[in-house]
Amino acid sequence: MKFAIIPGMTILIAALLLSVTDSHEVRRPAEPASLSGITWVSNSTYLAVTDWGASVWEMDLPLDPESGKPLSCSVRKLFALQAREDTEDIAIDPLDQTRLYVADENHGFIGINSRANGQSIGVLPMTNALAKLRTDMGLESVAVSRDGLRLWTTSEEAAEPDGPISDNDRGTDVRLARYRRGGRDDAWRKDGEWTYRTDAVAGMDFGLDNGVRNARSGVSGLCLLDDGTLLVLEREFSVVLLPRFRCRLYEADLAGATDVSSFASVTNQPVVRARKRLLYETTGFSMYEGVTQGPDLKGGAKSVVLVSDGDDLPLESVLTLRLERTEKR
Repeated sequence: MKFAIIPGMTILIAALLLSVTDSHEVRRPAEPASLSGITWVSNSTYLAVTDWGASVWEMDLPLDPESGKPLSCSVRKLFALQAREDTEDIAIDPLDQTRLYVADENHGFIGINSRANGQSIGVLPMTNALAKLRTDMGLESVAVSRDGLRLWTTSEEAAEPDGPISDNDRGTDVRLARYRRGGRDDAWRKDGEWTYRTDAVAGMDFGLDNGVRNARSGVSGLCLLDDGTLLVLEREFSVVLLPRFRCRLYEADLAGATDVSSFASVTNQPVVRARKRLLYETTGFSMYEGVTQGPDLKGGAKSVVLVSDGDDLPLESVLTLRLERTEKR
């Protein structure tokens, strides 16, 4: 709600808030099991990437033009990515659709690969903080704006200098890192970092893995809408009666947040974190890792598509959300 003050009167101006107005979850083909990232190409065509194995798959996912409900889903393997290992996300370059950006968690960088055959083209320079990520808690996401001039990435949990990983008392502080370029052939340049705190772990832990607790609450994906809105996908794994995943999609608001790109550490610093507003939540056995904006829907609505990583469980699924700006008084 916004108020405009004019001498002698107060005018009430309705705020338009981003809202999920419809959602649909459907099963996808069991192979490949470990889809960890997804990017929309055009019409019903998407590209998805597996984590271990680092391969790119083409997904055909036609949506109902009004509700955004998937009408069918098929996938086929295209190629393996050269010089990549644990690829957690993928984004196509809108200004040069022959290029793909992939978040390689094991190597700790955003790689650039050919869309034609997966050949390595290069890597993006990481910031000092993002070069000090924890093992298996590193880069999980990459998102490119529709105009092709901005790129965002972040880690699953905090870099080592920025504090502890998530637990039941508090979330973890990750850095939302932005890159910018002037045009298709210009180099990407670092363009700011902002601290974002994930939710605390809501469920119970269930033991240690190499000395690290298994219950986790971190960022698994980013989505950049065509109006510049940044969406953050959080994923929690913990036990509430049974082991389960809690996946939550937030709208991030960086207005007034501190640019921490010059900070070696955000610990004990007077940092204003990015604000966030919950848009959607799902709890169950589906581990949603990839998220992308899909085609526009009727009535000015947007589609957002999430893909699950089935890992060792035969629980592969696709979730579509219908987003629109709604008036809230």
